[in-house]
Amino acid sequence: MMRSLYSGVAGLNAHQTRMDVIGHNIANVNTIGYKKDRTTFQEMLAQMIRGPSAPTGDRGGINSMQVGLGVQVGSIDTSHAQGSLESTGQSTDLAIDGNGFFIVREGDEHHYTRAGNLSMDSSGYLVNSGNGLRLQGWRADTATGAIDSDLDLEDIRIPVGDTMGAQASSYINLGGNLDAGEDNGSGYSTTVSVYDELGSRHELKLEFEKTGDNAWSLNITTTDPAIDPAIDENYDLTFDEGRLTSDTPVELTLGGLPGGANDIVDLEINLGEITQFAGAFSAEATDLDGNGMGSLQSFTINDAGILVGTYTNGVNRNLGQVALAQFNNPEGLTKTRDTMFSQSANSGIARIGTPGSGGRGDLRTAALEMSNVDLAEEFSNMIITQRGYQANSRIITTVDQMLQELVNMGR
Repeated sequence: MMRSLYSGVAGLNAHQTRMDVIGHNIANVNTIGYKKDRTTFQEMLAQMIRGPSAPTGDRGGINSMQVGLGVQVGSIDTSHAQGSLESTGQSTDLAIDGNGFFIVREGDEHHYTRAGNLSMDSSGYLVNSGNGLRLQGWRADTATGAIDSDLDLEDIRIPVGDTMGAQASSYINLGGNLDAGEDNGSGYSTTVSVYDELGSRHELKLEFEKTGDNAWSLNITTTDPAIDPAIDENYDLTFDEGRLTSDTPVELTLGGLPGGANDIVDLEINLGEITQFAGAFSAEATDLDGNGMGSLQSFTINDAGILVGTYTNGVNRNLGQVALAQFNNPEGLTKTRDTMFSQSANSGIARIGTPGSGGRGDLRTAALEMSNVDLAEEFSNMIITQRGYQANSRIITTVDQMLQELVNMGR
């Protein structure tokens, strides 16, 4: 039987496999996070007809004679090139801009994916919308909001209905400007809210009055009748070239608070950032602590993958952080299902860390990474593959005609 017949069959099989890959790519042109495949061919082992011989004293060497046995699929490679990012407006949608994979858990096994179409289930867990697998990362300390990425991975959960306890105020930092162009006796006032340990709010009134060149007085009072004794403190402020030179900070103690709250001891008011230049009044609190009780109202995810919760008391606190996995050879990952990958012997182990660190990409919120399939390229490859298939089928047809001629010779 002619070898070319088997070569033609091998060619048909190889091109059929390539068309299968192309069709799969085209079918997934709109699949979120899909990474396209490509097929490469290689020559099958050739049959030796005559071996090579070395040159002798009076005769040159002879090259070998080999006949090829067709073609076979050399590899089916996955391209992890970046797909385009599409804005969705959905706050739980995430896209990776750069290297890395989201990590989702199925039992004790981790899978890796670029599809960030997430949703929150009835228990508050962030899950992949397509299969319900839970997103992995680290939860924040419920008291401080600190996140330790050296701990083991956990399911990311939004604590729906979570409440934040009250925190007593301990400091107030004041900044802004006092107008140096004002006349003596001119004044300016602002109010600052402070909290006791039970979360009750108390208003302090700060009144600035110009008493001379580069000199002001600060009077701190409160109109809250429950505070006993009432606050009525005066401080002299002096400036040199617009900068405060008098002692700061000042300390206050609020007593007689209602509801059984302890005194706010050593409420520190730092005035060092206040300036006196010719310009509008703008002195106000720039930083302060303390808050009333609040409940979780909403959350956002920033580019570092940190989930930040907003509470009804106006305080923002970290809830957790999304983890990303990186591999030395992402092309070595094994495709499983639902646009997911699993670790293989040739991918290397998953190197897990925070977004934006160690070569990992940043996260983009309210966006999704689309398929990296290029339709123009796939259609071009489809035409080439079709022609290759036709050419290999013509080999079989021609060999059949030759064999027919051979059979006819015996009639």
